[in-house]
Amino acid sequence: ALHLHSCSGYDRQGVLPGYITLTTAFVGGGLLALPFGVAHVGLWLGLGCLILFAAMSGHTLHLLVRTRRKLAPKHNVLYLSEIGQLGYGKAGARVASLAAFLTQAGFCCAYTIFVADNLHSLIPRFATHEWVGMVTPVFIALSWLRSLRVLAPTSTLAVVCVMVVVAVVFESGFRHEGIRELSSYKAADVTSLPLFWGIAAFGFCVHNLVLPFDASARRPEVSGATINAAVSTVLVIYTAFGLFGYLFFGSATKAVITLNLPHSVLVTVVKIALCVVLTCTFPIQLFPVTCVMEEALLSSRKLRPTYWLEQNALRAVEVIIISGVAIAIPLFGLFSSLMGAFSVSAVVFILPTLFYLKLFWAELTTWDKILNGSIFVLGAVGSVVATVFDVAEIAN
Repeated sequence: ALHLHSCSGYDRQGVLPGYITLTTAFVGGGLLALPFGVAHVGLWLGLGCLILFAAMSGHTLHLLVRTRRKLAPKHNVLYLSEIGQLGYGKAGARVASLAAFLTQAGFCCAYTIFVADNLHSLIPRFATHEWVGMVTPVFIALSWLRSLRVLAPTSTLAVVCVMVVVAVVFESGFRHEGIRELSSYKAADVTSLPLFWGIAAFGFCVHNLVLPFDASARRPEVSGATINAAVSTVLVIYTAFGLFGYLFFGSATKAVITLNLPHSVLVTVVKIALCVVLTCTFPIQLFPVTCVMEEALLSSRKLRPTYWLEQNALRAVEVIIISGVAIAIPLFGLFSSLMGAFSVSAVVFILPTLFYLKLFWAELTTWDKILNGSIFVLGAVGSVVATVFDVAEIAN
């Protein structure tokens, strides 16, 4: 199994820092695609789906915590792949590692598309794919950093920038766009549910973080309440931004919501700041991918004098592949949905329920079996349908 123990260290966290950690982990680029998803699925269906996704995501987060604690007397579990190992052997570990790997690689692709789209809106002389080509050398250089401590604050800055974008969208929307009669908006469109499924799953994925979060909690007895508070906070933010983003811009809502904002000095500054901090955050998102690839391909070559060159070459290839995918699929909304449908759904819905049912089937009540079995089936069906839908949309 491919683990990231050598890449991570966790200090004990109090209740408030833990709540902030979880909440800010939710709030990322996926938030900015939610109005686009609501514009396709409709106002009221979008609201209902967001509530359902928050409930299912919160439930599977609790499942992972419960699983870790049940295994804790004999196993110090910090990663989903370790639970997969205990449930299904090497096959379970590899599937979980692959899902986590693809999820992180997908985040990197989404970041690349987002940055290129915003740079294109600022300087349209260069096409989006040309901007991808221009930022790729910067990403490669940042990927060569051996320590990410200097970049750690950019994760917090990225969250701050995203929340500033949210504030600017609300300010611009109320000042320049306004809200029309509710009857003029789409209420529900089930044909677009697959697109919304992937975008929503993309926004609710913090499951790779929850196991080390629980292990590092100073007061584990309130971890459940902390998770509930974080999910509730994020649901309020997602619902407000997703619905109002659609109410402001209607059917013209774009996948990258910043592209709907009018040109102004403030909007330009916000876009530049967002591009800078997301660029600096890119190697942090790439780091788990790098760990997995180097463990798989270079672990036997660590004592060679050329090891650092081989590391740099491998990291450069990773970035080039990610940029190639971003050029091939330069559609932030559809790519976010595809990633959410294909790999994120496995991490958020499918694997937590599957592993929990496998490990503790004999101890579960009938209600637990029905509930978690239903989430597993819904997650699997939703993942397959949404993936097929997104692939077809991208092909078109």
